[in-house]
Amino acid sequence: MSNIGKFSLSCDKHCDEDRVHSWLSAVARRNVEEFSLLSEDERDSGMIPSLLFTCETLTLLKIQMPISLNIPTNVHLPKLKVLRLINIRFMGGSLIEKLCSNCLTLEELEINNCIIEDITEISISSHTLKRMFIDAPSSYHQIDIDAPSLEVFQHKGTLAEVYDLHSFPSLIDANISLSDINDWIDEDENIATNLLVHLFNVKRLVAGSCFLGALSHVDDDVFYELPSFDKLTCLEVVWNSPDLVGNALMRLLQISPNLETLCLFSWH
Repeated sequence: MSNIGKFSLSCDKHCDEDRVHSWLSAVARRNVEEFSLLSEDERDSGMIPSLLFTCETLTLLKIQMPISLNIPTNVHLPKLKVLRLINIRFMGGSLIEKLCSNCLTLEELEINNCIIEDITEISISSHTLKRMFIDAPSSYHQIDIDAPSLEVFQHKGTLAEVYDLHSFPSLIDANISLSDINDWIDEDENIATNLLVHLFNVKRLVAGSCFLGALSHVDDDVFYELPSFDKLTCLEVVWNSPDLVGNALMRLLQISPNLETLCLFSWH
């Protein structure tokens, strides 16, 4: 009958879903605070009890499974501070929005290698969120974020076609390390500034070579309409081709009047 502080279950092959479901239900009833579930089998979707999404003591929830996640209608996680969703398949971006909107103390959100079917859009609204990590395995059409308390923002994978990001007045660190320049760069060569324009309050910016490559395609008139990065004091650049990113780096320097530290990393 004791309470459970931390619980972790890792499965590397298909297991008895009914048995594991009963285990996890028992854990959720024991006022668990930190819960981590990892599976490599897409057939294990039935092991997650709906009771987990109404656990009032839960402070950390990590689900790493290649499954279609079913979220109940009555989500209630009043103490959840850390939410990590990895390798999950969602049947619509609204499920992520539903999860976050019912986590009233959420401070950290990770969306890593998650596939969104039907609607390729992520919409997040949280006034308590401080750290957000996105790794997009394929191009999302749109990413909407309303998080006025955000301090750390990391975006990997591919660029979205549209960004609707509200002001981040408390932003300290931003890391934009894309894995490739997607096809949208050919249709809209100014797409990279759709993201950069919302990060002007950042103090430390890490820019990867693919992101700088995307910025190098931006029209001069559009780039110089970007707001000045007055708070930026540290810029870290990772590149694999000076010819690809040199122009973008010069542009960033021109809109960063208070820069104190410039770090260049060569990657081959």
